[in-house]
Amino acid sequence: MSKNSEPKMFKPSLRDPKTLVILAVIALAIFIVAENSRREVRLPDYEVKLDAAKRMQTSLETVKQTRFGTGQVPDEINDPNATAMIGRQESPITVEDGKLEDALTALNPNIAAAIVSYLLEANIKPGDPVAVGLSGTFPGLNLATICALEAVKAKPVIITSLGSAQWGANDPSFTWLDIESALYKSGRIAHHSTLASLGGGGDYGRGLSDKGRQLLRDAIARNNVEKLEVGSLDSSISLRLQKYEKELGGKPKLFISVGGSFADIGHQANTWLIPTGFFPNLPERNYPNIGVLHHYAETGIPFIHLFDVRMITQTFELPKSPVPLPDPGKGGVYATERYDVRIAALLLAIFIVIFGIVVNYDRKKYKLKEEGADPDTLPINK
Repeated sequence: MSKNSEPKMFKPSLRDPKTLVILAVIALAIFIVAENSRREVRLPDYEVKLDAAKRMQTSLETVKQTRFGTGQVPDEINDPNATAMIGRQESPITVEDGKLEDALTALNPNIAAAIVSYLLEANIKPGDPVAVGLSGTFPGLNLATICALEAVKAKPVIITSLGSAQWGANDPSFTWLDIESALYKSGRIAHHSTLASLGGGGDYGRGLSDKGRQLLRDAIARNNVEKLEVGSLDSSISLRLQKYEKELGGKPKLFISVGGSFADIGHQANTWLIPTGFFPNLPERNYPNIGVLHHYAETGIPFIHLFDVRMITQTFELPKSPVPLPDPGKGGVYATERYDVRIAALLLAIFIVIFGIVVNYDRKKYKLKEEGADPDTLPINK
C-alpha cells in the first residue's frame, strides 16, 4: 500500500463540516441530559397547603353524603363530579348571572392550597384575626377559604350574603348556610357564619321576588344564624364593620371577600375592577361605589379578593372544570421543576473543554501554515 493510500488521521477543525457535525451532536446530547436533570422541588409550606386541600376534599365528601343521602339525585350533566355544590341555572334566590365552568373549577380541593399561598403572602400567623365576607355565588371558594384559614390556624369571623349567582348555592333548600351548617355539625369545619344578609341589590334582596326574599330569610332562620336585613347598603356595610370589630376584639389583620357581594365590594362592576388575589393596597380606580373592602383598605388593612376563578387557576397551574376532581397535592401551587445546577454546570464545562481543544488545534494548525509548514504532515501536539 502506497503512502498516499493510507487513511488520514481525523484532525478536528472548525472549518471541517465533519467536526461541526460532531460538535452539534455533542451539544444535542448535553441538552438532552440537562433537560432530563430537571427535578420537582417542593415550594415553601407544602404541608400546610396539603393539609388545606385534604380538609376540603373530606368536606366535599361530607356535603355529597349529606345531600344525596336524603334521596336527592345528582345532576350528572351539570355536576359531573356529583358534588352537590353546583346549583341551578335559575331559582327564586338567583341574584345575578354566573358561569358553570367557573363554579365547577372552584371545587378543585387544591384551590384551598392556592388560598393558603395568598394567606402566607399576607403573613397570616396562627391566631391572627381575619374578617371574611362570603356569598352564595362560589360555594367551592367559600369552602376552600375556610379550609385554608383553618390550616394556617387563623381566627376568622364570617359574614355571608346568602343570595347566589347562577350555578352557585342557589337551591333554596340547600343554600350556602345549609352546606356550612352540615359541615360544622359534622366537625369538618370549626367556623361558620355569625351573621347573614339576603344579598343581592342593596344587600337586602333588591331584584328578587317576595318569594325569593322569604326563602332566604327561611334559610337564615333554619340555620340559626343572626339575620342582617336593613334598608340600605350603607347601613349594611356599617353594621358589618361593627360586627367584625366586636367579634374579633378589634381591627382584623386581613379582609377576605369571596364571591363579590355588594356589601363587601360596593358594586357589581367592582368584581372586575378589584383584582383577584392578595393585595396590600387597593388600586386607585373609579369605583362606582364602595364596600367593606374599601373601608378596610382606607385604613391600611390588606385584602384578598376571590372572584376571577380563571386567574387563580392560571396563577397556580390548576385545571379548569376537572373531571374527576384532582387529589390533594396536584398543581403548581405545591412544587416547581428546576434544573440540577451541578449537572448543568458539569456538562457546560465538558463542552467548553471540547470546544477549546478544537479551537486550540485550529490556532496551531494555521500558525504552522503561516510559517510555511504543512500542518497535515505534523502531529496534532507538535
